[in-house]
Amino acid sequence: MDKKTKDQQNLMWAILVVVGVIAAIMLIKKGNEPLEYETQQPKTTTKNQTTTTSPVVKAPAPSSAYTQAVAKYKDRRIQFDEHCVATPNNMTFKNPVTLMLDNRSGRPAKIVISSVSYYLSAWGYKIITINQSSLPKNLLVDCNTSQNVAQILMQR
Repeated sequence: MDKKTKDQQNLMWAILVVVGVIAAIMLIKKGNEPLEYETQQPKTTTKNQTTTTSPVVKAPAPSSAYTQAVAKYKDRRIQFDEHCVATPNNMTFKNPVTLMLDNRSGRPAKIVISSVSYYLSAWGYKIITINQSSLPKNLLVDCNTSQNVAQILMQR
């Protein structure tokens, strides 16, 4: 094999490696994007043209029960977004307290407060009561695989 053929083969391998790395990066980026829920719409045809529309499912309109709960628990509500960011993330309450856990994401969420698990549906919420026997107590809040996204200090 002459030097020119060997150089061409090395160039081809280098191009294949670069293409492979780019493809791997694109797959990793695609895996980190939030899932979009799509619904299939019927195809419409107009003079040599076919189109398909796939709208993304958005948050449902708030029900009156949800709106009432938001108003009632306005100072005792923890919202979790699609990245499990808790708002607010640092709270202090007198024992016992009733809270609203509010999932503002299109994905279900598992919320763990001091080893007690609560499951929230997509765009769902849950009203919970926390009653600690020994006070003061600092409770850590986890959301799905994210740990310590919030903390709740329970006092007398």
